[in-house]
Amino acid sequence: MNKLLPLAVDIDKYQTISEDDYKAFAGPDWPTYDQFVKNENVNVSVYKELDGFLKNYTQFNDPAFCVLPFYGFEYPRKVNCCIMKPSDINQVKQQMLIGIRPDACSVCWQLEDAGLTSDRMIKNTALDHYSNRDLNVLFNDAKTGQANIISYKVDTSTVCNATCVTCNGRNSSAWRQLEKENTGVATSRLPNITNPQAQELIDFKSAKTINFRGGEPLLSKTNFFILEKLIEHGNTDCFISFTTNGSIIPNNKQLEILSKFRQVDFDISIDGIGPVFEYLRYPLKWESVLRTIEFCKKHNFSVSASYTISNLNVLYHSQTTQWFNDNNINYINNIVSAPSYFRPSSLPQAVKSKILCRDSNTDLIVFLQQHSMQADINFEKFQIEIDKQDSWKKININDFLPELMDLLETQ
Repeated sequence: MNKLLPLAVDIDKYQTISEDDYKAFAGPDWPTYDQFVKNENVNVSVYKELDGFLKNYTQFNDPAFCVLPFYGFEYPRKVNCCIMKPSDINQVKQQMLIGIRPDACSVCWQLEDAGLTSDRMIKNTALDHYSNRDLNVLFNDAKTGQANIISYKVDTSTVCNATCVTCNGRNSSAWRQLEKENTGVATSRLPNITNPQAQELIDFKSAKTINFRGGEPLLSKTNFFILEKLIEHGNTDCFISFTTNGSIIPNNKQLEILSKFRQVDFDISIDGIGPVFEYLRYPLKWESVLRTIEFCKKHNFSVSASYTISNLNVLYHSQTTQWFNDNNINYINNIVSAPSYFRPSSLPQAVKSKILCRDSNTDLIVFLQQHSMQADINFEKFQIEIDKQDSWKKININDFLPELMDLLETQ
C-alpha cells in the first residue's frame, strides 16, 4: 500500500461505518479499524472499495435473501448450505424471495439479531464482489429463475491430521484412527470425491468461488486437480479459499498452482490462541498456525479465520477476538449447535453469569444470559465427553484451559 488518501477525498461520509461492518468488508491488506477511524495509512483503494460496498448495501437491504440457496452448492453433502437445517429448499427460496426469514436459516438469524456478522451477510457480499454483479441483479435473476450454481464448497477428502474436540470420525481420518485405537470400531466417513466426479460436479468455466474444506484440504490431491482444471479453462479469476487447520504449508508444486490465481484465501480454523487452540485442535501446535500465516503474507495470499465458538472457549472470547483485531484478521463466528453439549449455552448458570460479569460487553451475551434445564443436561454430557476425549488423547484439559476449569470448580 503506497498510495495514501488524497486531500480531495471526503472522509466524513465514512465515519458512520461500524466496526463490525468494516470487518465484514475489509480485505487482507486493509488497515485496522482504529487506523481507519483515525485515517492512518489508509490507501485510496480502501475508500473506493467501500464506496462500492456502501452503494450496494444502500440499494439492497432485503432482510431475508441469501445467495446460497440459489447460487451455492456443497459436495458431497449435496446441500446448498451446510448450516441450513434440513428443509424443503424450494420453500426456503420462495420465502426468501418475498422477504420472509425461513426457519431453516435460524443460525444466521440468531447471529444477526445478536448484532453479529452471519454467513448470509458474508456470502452475499462475497458473491456480489466475485461475480461482479450487484445483489439487485443476483436477486432479480433468482426471482426470474435465471440463477445458476457458481459458488461451490467441496469436501473432496476426509484425510486429516487433527482430532478437533467438536469434530468426529465422519469428517476426520485422525478421529477415525483415534476411535479405532480406543474402541476397535471407527465411524463411517463421508464419501471421497474422485477426479472424474469433480469434473462432473463443477462448471470450471463459470465458477466464481470455490471453498475447499475437509478433512484438511491441503492434504487432498483432488483439490489441486480441480485448480489445474480451472487453469485449463482460463478461469484463474475464480476466488479460491481453503478452510484449513493451519498446520500445513503448501509444497512447491502446490504453490506453483496457487500462484496462478488472482486471489487465494487461507481461512484458518482458529478457536483460541496458544493452549486454547492446542486443546480444541489437538494435536496441532499454535506455532504451526503462526508459520502458516507468515507463509501466506510472504506469498500474498489473504488470511481469514473461521472461529468456532463453544462452551470450551467462550470464556476466552475477548482474548481471541482481540488477537484477530491486533493481527488484522477478518473472522466469521460459527456458533456450535451440534453436538448440543458443546453449545455455548451448555454451561451451569452460575458459570455463565461469572463469564458475563468478567466481560459485560461481550457480543455473546445472547447465548449466555438465558438458561434452561436442557443446558444442565447438556453440561453433564459435556463432562462425560471431555473425560472420554482426554482419556483417548492422553491429555488433561486442566493443562490447557486452567481458567475455565477453575471457574467450573468454583461454581
